[in-house]
Amino acid sequence: MKHKIVFLIISFCFAIKIVAQNTVLDVTYHGAVGDGKTLNTECLQGVIDELHAHGGGQAYFPAGRYLTGSLQLKSGVTLYLERGAVLLGSTSPYDYPHVEPQSDLKVNDDHFNQALIYADGAERIGINPLRASFGREARTCAQCDGEEPVCGSAFRASGYRL
Repeated sequence: MKHKIVFLIISFCFAIKIVAQNTVLDVTYHGAVGDGKTLNTECLQGVIDELHAHGGGQAYFPAGRYLTGSLQLKSGVTLYLERGAVLLGSTSPYDYPHVEPQSDLKVNDDHFNQALIYADGAERIGINPLRASFGREARTCAQCDGEEPVCGSAFRASGYRL
């Protein structure tokens, strides 16, 4: 009898972990507006934080232009941008707080402490699909199979593991 109870408890814990990892939250159901004008930083960060608090999952972005400042990607969270979905960086420098990473990030002797999307010490993170589009950045963009540009300088990550 004890073995059955232990087995049921372990099975239940495993099932909770699977459900948490498969959680999908549509950002528009949580208040995000994809009109390219409404600043969505607080709402989008709230979705990321909620997913992280429940063990991870996917923040789903339907087609639209989501204006945002810095977003901190946390362990277990993946951003999924549907075709036609764009994360549009705010033009206000006040929407990009300075952050101090656990490890120094340096490119060509320049130190970075602001970013559109950043992760520090996070594990199991991602942005899908690879054709994801990030607006307001043209310096380092590369085409991906004829799809929207992917801009490498939009990200800052340190101490993370996929």
